[in-house]
Amino acid sequence: LILSNNGYTVHLDSSLFFGGTFQAEARELFNKSGEAYNSIIQHGFSDINGIAQQKKEAGYNTIALQSFSGFYSSGYHFRKAAGFNSIKDFSFFRQLAPTNYNNHYISVNDEAVLDYGFKQLSKQNKTFLYILTINTHLPFHTQTGMSELESQYQRIKHQFSFLANLLKKYPINKLVIVGDHPPPFLTEFERSHYATK
Repeated sequence: LILSNNGYTVHLDSSLFFGGTFQAEARELFNKSGEAYNSIIQHGFSDINGIAQQKKEAGYNTIALQSFSGFYSSGYHFRKAAGFNSIKDFSFFRQLAPTNYNNHYISVNDEAVLDYGFKQLSKQNKTFLYILTINTHLPFHTQTGMSELESQYQRIKHQFSFLANLLKKYPINKLVIVGDHPPPFLTEFERSHYATK
């Protein structure tokens, strides 16, 4: 791993999780499962002391970024209720980066968002940065001469290589990468590429 060679200790873990992005965000930001996300959206606030609120109370600047529109899954409203100081999505980044065509989501390249986020981290001592990426999400548009699976794999490798280079340029003390859910397995062909357990 590139990160191990740059002085970072890499810990790998896995847990089986089924559900969509909004359920994963409730799990990761609030340590809640089920319909916590929808409950927060419906009420417009959260009385659950999630990680963003805890960091804010500890004096951190809390930033939430994503390369696609915050109106998918009402993400902007969720992050606002979660207590983030700053929230930026496609409406901000589309002026800074080209549109990405890896899948059907209207987005910019995740790398532009990662770069912006790491630059924000380097400006302040105490920052909690949350970035939701989308460019590797299925269904994936294939590159010429490659299968969907190979195209997606190459995109993932490129994204992690970019992240490793950012960590060399902007060292940070802790990075947590979470896969929010397994691929949707829309077809039998797609399912055949992944383990069933």
